[in-house]
Amino acid sequence: MSQNVEVSHNEAEQRYEIRVDEVLVGFATYFPRGEALVFNHTEIDPTYGGQGLGAVLIGSAMAMVKEAMVKEEASWKVVPRCSFVASWFQRHPEHADLVA
Repeated sequence: MSQNVEVSHNEAEQRYEIRVDEVLVGFATYFPRGEALVFNHTEIDPTYGGQGLGAVLIGSAMAMVKEAMVKEEASWKVVPRCSFVASWFQRHPEHADLVA
């Protein structure tokens, strides 16, 4: 049985959320600072650990940040204060242009 995985931006809560079969299983929080988004925490429900959902969450969040930058003609940068986000950028150098 395959799972339906969806990532969304919850702007009111200042976080990106990941759901599996419509159940919230994780999130990455951020706060704006000038023209930067400071990602300060990523959390995945331990029940769903080891499935790569954290990487899916951050990868999708960075794609959404880039999409929003194009749409809004902005030039935001990402400050990876969260160690998981920082390690994601190390594994994905093709997105280094986003890092402040």
